[in-house]
Amino acid sequence: MNSTSPPPLPPRPAPAYPYRTLPPNTIRFICIHPSYNHNPLDSSSPITCTLETASLNHPLPPYEALSYCWGPKDQPKYTIRLNNDLPFEVTSNLHSALLRLRHAYQPRLFWIDAICINQSDIAERSSQVKHMQAIYSLASRVIIYLGENTLVDGVPIWPIPPLLEAFSSKITKRTDLPIKHGTRDWIRYVLSPDWTTNGDLRDKRWNAIIKSVILLLQQPWFLRTWIIQEAALAQHAVVISGDYQATWNDFYTAVGYAIDLDYLSATPPEMYSSLRSIERARRARAGILRTGQYDLQPQRPLDLLSSFRIFQATDPRDKVFGIYSLFTAEDLARMTLEQDYELDVVDVYTQSVIDCISIDENLDVLSLCGKECLPEHTKLPTWVPDWAYPERAKPLNPRLFAAMSFGDTGLGNNTLLLRSVTRDSKPRFFISQDKKALTLSGYILDNVSIVGGVLTKDYHQAQPGHYMIETTMMMQKESMDIFTAWEDICAVDNGIKHIKKDKSSTPGTITPYFTGESGWDVFWKTLHAGIYTFPSPPSSNPSTASNLSPEEQTRQAFEAWYAPFQTIRQFSDFAASFGTIINDSDSSTSSKVLGGLKWGGKLFSKSGKLGWNLVRGESKSAGVNRANHLALHRAMIKTEEFGYVGLASRDVKVGDQIALFEGGRMPIVVREVGTGSGTDGKRWSIVGEAYLHGIMQGEVFEQSRCGVMEIN
Repeated sequence: MNSTSPPPLPPRPAPAYPYRTLPPNTIRFICIHPSYNHNPLDSSSPITCTLETASLNHPLPPYEALSYCWGPKDQPKYTIRLNNDLPFEVTSNLHSALLRLRHAYQPRLFWIDAICINQSDIAERSSQVKHMQAIYSLASRVIIYLGENTLVDGVPIWPIPPLLEAFSSKITKRTDLPIKHGTRDWIRYVLSPDWTTNGDLRDKRWNAIIKSVILLLQQPWFLRTWIIQEAALAQHAVVISGDYQATWNDFYTAVGYAIDLDYLSATPPEMYSSLRSIERARRARAGILRTGQYDLQPQRPLDLLSSFRIFQATDPRDKVFGIYSLFTAEDLARMTLEQDYELDVVDVYTQSVIDCISIDENLDVLSLCGKECLPEHTKLPTWVPDWAYPERAKPLNPRLFAAMSFGDTGLGNNTLLLRSVTRDSKPRFFISQDKKALTLSGYILDNVSIVGGVLTKDYHQAQPGHYMIETTMMMQKESMDIFTAWEDICAVDNGIKHIKKDKSSTPGTITPYFTGESGWDVFWKTLHAGIYTFPSPPSSNPSTASNLSPEEQTRQAFEAWYAPFQTIRQFSDFAASFGTIINDSDSSTSSKVLGGLKWGGKLFSKSGKLGWNLVRGESKSAGVNRANHLALHRAMIKTEEFGYVGLASRDVKVGDQIALFEGGRMPIVVREVGTGSGTDGKRWSIVGEAYLHGIMQGEVFEQSRCGVMEIN
């Protein structure tokens, strides 16, 4: 007989709490009882609470609301005690938050979604979600719980006070920070084995502060869909991280300052863009953006859906339902999609697109459509974006790009926002009865004949931003090949003489673009999709005032950012070109030797210039607003018939077509997928939006060519 004891059985889950059905317009509150003679943070002291109900038809008692991240489903569960000592299971993250919220001798009244809503009752969830706007906007405070202390090398660091101190000193360049900037010995500096640190990051204390910011923004709260409205609706928000806390305004000012100083440029963009998007929603809601600017206008449903696409949700339907509280009353009244959890994801996403087209009276939503989707959402038509897909490519549509920006970007009151490849046309569309096909009025303009490759970027989870990281990315062979191919597509004259069979060395013939612009201007303007984010003169902010136009400021910033690649390419092309000339020449051996020495001298001179430009570029880059191009995670294309150059989705292929649809601001890349009911007898799928340089103001649009096109 085996005497070995059997393994212990897993703990049995607590029985479901016996919720009572809520009357209409009624919500629950949870009263967190004090710990009395115990330390409130002592987890051995049971957390006891009482659930209470309140009617929204009457004045509510003073209460606070909690904003936090539920955490993964498989995390450990903890048991608290509710009314009459009934057990109730909560996640470890909520348990930690409750310990932080519990007072020693005073009760606290809170609204907490996981407890105050019966999550197993779909009907109650659907009804309670409609009260979220009232719940968070009426709370005396919204407590944002990020988690426990942020540790850097095992030491808790709270970066907000030192960043606020630097911000209050009006320091706009990292080189001006009052800290140790490392050695000025340029030989030791160049030979330093760590190219990922800047002078300011060699100060150990400051390095730890910046790393703590990056680690803080990695907390899952920043990418949870429901926190958007929870933070945006709050009258007064307080951020808690372990033993530390700060008001939301101080928190955002401090972290935003670190973002502005380029400390997060090496990290995944969702880490910091989520914070910007939350603040953008808060400002839009509070109406405190610059008067008369586009940013002051209420965000439409499509603006919000686009801005918060990077956020995550356990239930993908919450990617739509979770931002309903931010819709204006006018837009909410026009939404036919109800917050109903009985609907499946395809129905929710499809109807949200139909509503966006009807509300906006344009086809801007198609700028977010294409082939990219999560594996579980492949049943979505290509004219319906997968709102749950974390797209990193920035929108080429100026309106959607502006929705992710602030009033100081130069996009406010800008005619760019009214730019449309089909001028002032209105959409004509029809939805099939099964809601799988979208019929539009449009035509095929041209087809894609050249795809120059996709520009990508490697991101670092915990590495502070630095000029050399950007340069190293550009110096990788893959990136250099992409930029070279893109320059060739735009016919950029890089000053390198072309080698001909007659062994002469004369500049090659370059055909100008149809607009008459140089290849270089076509190149950098296309990489920005014609969107220039610098403020127009005179700037309302004296610290950023410039007499240069936004276009000229953008050009200068891009040329400074792009200079290392140009130097590297000219260096390699120079070496290859002159080496070939010498080897293929009919000169005597002695002449070849002398020519080789001369060539070697020039090569040495250029290599020295390359190294000096890299070092000098690093010091010049500190605090500089570098080019905000839109080319990352996109491909450059050229069309066959008219030779248009542009940017498109990374999924574009040679042979794809460029379509112009009435009511569409942007060209759309489409792909034939079969026979259909359109005028052309074809059925099309959407690959993605495109920017084609020189035609974005409707210069070539011919409404008379429009016919019926079926999109699936």
